[in-house]
Formats: sequence, structure tokens, C-alpha cells
Amino acid sequence: RLGEMPMLVDLDVGKGRLFVPGAFGAVEMADTAAVFSDPLTQRPPVSYYLGHRDVSENPELMKHLVTNLAERIKAKEDNNMKAQSTSSGLVVDAFPFVGSSPESYQLLISCAIELGIDTVLVIDMDKLYMDLKRDLAALNELVTVVKLPKSGGVVTHDKMFKKQEERTLVQTYMYGKYNQLCPRPLVKSFGEINLFRTFSAALAPKDALPIGMETGTQQTEVKKIDPDESLENRLLAVAGRDPADPQDLVSMNVAGFVHVQKVDVAGGKLTILAPNGLPMPSSTLLVGDVEYVE
Repeated sequence: RLGEMPMLVDLDVGKGRLFVPGAFGAVEMADTAAVFSDPLTQRPPVSYYLGHRDVSENPELMKHLVTNLAERIKAKEDNNMKAQSTSSGLVVDAFPFVGSSPESYQLLISCAIELGIDTVLVIDMDKLYMDLKRDLAALNELVTVVKLPKSGGVVTHDKMFKKQEERTLVQTYMYGKYNQLCPRPLVKSFGEINLFRTFSAALAPKDALPIGMETGTQQTEVKKIDPDESLENRLLAVAGRDPADPQDLVSMNVAGFVHVQKVDVAGGKLTILAPNGLPMPSSTLLVGDVEYVE
């Protein structure tokens, strides 16, 4: 790969190593050491916001966003993604697999197919290895599934470690790894912003519909929400543009993330912290479940 620039795709919304928890996306690996040390100093990534730490909270939305990400990579629509990136391949960090969740497994299969994965590495999970080897081979005989042993010194991180890691990720995003960024609080009136949230759409069963009517295909829907105290300490995603139709937010990538520091319902104002003092590219903010307390 010397001289090439493969794409690093991070699907682990629980860690959000490239962005913040609840987000995922892709970035060019022009320099492997630099990408992992401080990705925000590298070429602008393509990022999406699921709004949850666990993909099983909204698997349909995750599937839809990954499909859109795959299309962006293949079509090279983003000017910062050179044609060389796609020819250099992808390195994908998948989300944690939950053995008791059929949705988690089906989502793994879907992501592998959408991103055109031809080599899958499975660490210390015999059943997952056998299932993937069987099912992926049935869909694409060129896919190779490899089982790797887990190193003896590997331990499972406890909740305290994960919580501290999450704090460090958000702090790095807001302030920079070396505190080189100058985040500023922005005070926005409720009328200056539009808050949206994506939900799983409740589809009526086919036998409950009138004769001749088919079940709809829309499995996610976007709803506008009103600001309230529950937004305090939430991480919000800033849409890259204000959509003509809010439903377009289901497949829209985001420009960045902000942190809600204070909600003044009586005064109709919202105080948010942004990594820089520049105006936001849009007034559309996506709401999720991820919180961060400074």
C-alpha cells in the first residue's frame, strides 16, 4: 500500500474513534500514524450520525446510512476523496457483534455486502466465524473469512474505563488532542434552529391493510421536535445543509457536532459549544440519545 491512500471506515458508534460516540463514517489514511493520533487534523471525513451508542437501537437507520456511505465512497462524490482511495481499498472497523441479536448479525452481513468487503477477520468467536463463512460465501464466493486467535493479555474493559474513554473522545473533538482548538459557546434562539430526530417507522402488518394495499417501504421517519430541558448535555449533529424535505435527513451526512450546555426554556434560548467560532453550515440539528457531561 506504499504511496496509496486506503479508506478507514469506522462503524463502531459505541466508541466513535474518528468522531464522537453515536457517529460513524470514513476518512482517507494518507498517514497511518497521523490518522489514529488526531483524525481531525487530516482530510475532512464523511460522517453520519446514528444518535445511539448501540446499532441495535435503530438498525434500519444504520443500514440506510451505511448504504449511503458506500454510495459516497464508490461514486467519489466528495471532493476530498480522491479516486486513488477507492482503488487502494477499505479498512473497516465493525461495530460489536451481539450474539443474542439477530438484527446485529443481519446488519453485519448487510454492511459487508454494501461496502464490498472481500476479507473478513473474526477474533475469537467460533459461531460468528462459521455463520459468516457460510452466509457470505453464499452471497459472494470471492469473500474470505479468517478466524484470528485472541491475544492472551486481552481483557474486557469495564464500564468506568469505557466512560472515561468516551469523555476523552468528546474532549478531543471539542478542544483538540493538544488543546489547539478554541471552542466557543453559541447562544441560539429557538427560532434560529430546527431540531429533528429519526425514529423507526411503525409499519402496519400486511393482513391489517385493506385488500390490494401493500405495506410501505419507509422504515424510518424524521420528526421535528421542540426544545426542552432534556436536550441539556446532549451531543447534536449539524446537518451539512438545510434540507428541502426533512425526510432527506435519513440519508444526509453531517458537517460536525455540537454540545448543548444549557437550555433556557423560559427565555427560548439554547447555549451550545462548538469546536470553533465559525457560523454553522445549517440551522438543522439532529438529536440523538448520546450525552456528555463536562
